[in-house]
Amino acid sequence: MPFVVILARGIQVSRLGCHGAAWSLTPNFDQIASQSLVFDYFLRENTQPKLWGAQLATRPNPWCWSGDTPGFANQSPNLHLVEGHPKTVSGFQVWLETIWSRLAENQADLLVIELLDAVPPWNPDREDLEAYFPRPSEELPNETDFQGGMNQKDSSEGFSTHPLDEELSPWKGPLKGEPRVSSQSPPARENLLLTHGAAIATLDKKLGVILDFLAGHQTPDTHILLTSDQGIALGEKGLYGHGVSVPWLDMVNVPLIWCHPSREANSLRHSALVSDKDLNELLQGDPKTPQGLLEKCWDAPRESGNKSVVTFGLNKAFACRNRDWSLVVEGFGAAKLFEFPMDRWEVNDLGARHPNELHSLLSHAENAPLSPSCPDQPGGQPS
Repeated sequence: MPFVVILARGIQVSRLGCHGAAWSLTPNFDQIASQSLVFDYFLRENTQPKLWGAQLATRPNPWCWSGDTPGFANQSPNLHLVEGHPKTVSGFQVWLETIWSRLAENQADLLVIELLDAVPPWNPDREDLEAYFPRPSEELPNETDFQGGMNQKDSSEGFSTHPLDEELSPWKGPLKGEPRVSSQSPPARENLLLTHGAAIATLDKKLGVILDFLAGHQTPDTHILLTSDQGIALGEKGLYGHGVSVPWLDMVNVPLIWCHPSREANSLRHSALVSDKDLNELLQGDPKTPQGLLEKCWDAPRESGNKSVVTFGLNKAFACRNRDWSLVVEGFGAAKLFEFPMDRWEVNDLGARHPNELHSLLSHAENAPLSPSCPDQPGGQPS
């Protein structure tokens, strides 16, 4: 099995300890990062969460997908859908044994494991909630808080409403459509961040089981790649949701961690720009002799990288980033220019002071090839 891609949806780099998040409990993410090549700026080119892997639909070699059935499944004759993973950590070991035998039967050279714990509706383990909410256990949200029900006790005990019920109400079911501008108070947003952190901690445990299993079953040519979709907005720029309308950097910069079978890495970091095109190029190629930009990053982690990456949102919003600048256009609004990566929160608009750089990036983005998945956008690639 040359390629195993673990797709941990709903996570940006700002949520992981290996990227400096002091409040996150992600020991397994951090452990694999310490043995891998870690990309500081992996920018998803399209912000729609359902599109990841669409360019792999025409992959010539057999490959497998475990998780929600992707929308492009009927377009890929060589794709084998395998049963979705168990909801609990305890069931992962048996499931992994089964899935590994299925891979051998199909002679697949790529497996995508989709983990959805960080995407609403959240249902973190009780102990993870307790780690993030240091309060008496009877006051903690239980699993019904994140699956559409009020936190109600058995009728014989009467009804009890948790104080977070109203604050967490948008997250009790899957989010649909565009993210929304929220009027939530700072305490409510803090509770959302903490609950999301608990959900990521639960996902991290499942990741640990997967990594332990792979350590005993992977072959000498197995590449392990850990990544995400476009992440989930939790108040950045006032937006909340999974599927951002404006591709701000702190929303579209997601993890990409590559554990290479024949290379040793000690938290090797890559600071230039890489994108979906680079990942798809790797996964489309010959697994025994991977080529392209990502492979070059091992030898030149500072010098290699794309000159620019264009990312597309909704309603004609887009962004174009190079090694020095970040251009963001909010739908039909004005173009804004920020220094990259110094102004990573994109708050200090320098467009009026650097009009040449602004127009250069704007021209590059508008000339990007039109994406069939986003006909109303000025360009882009399915992610």
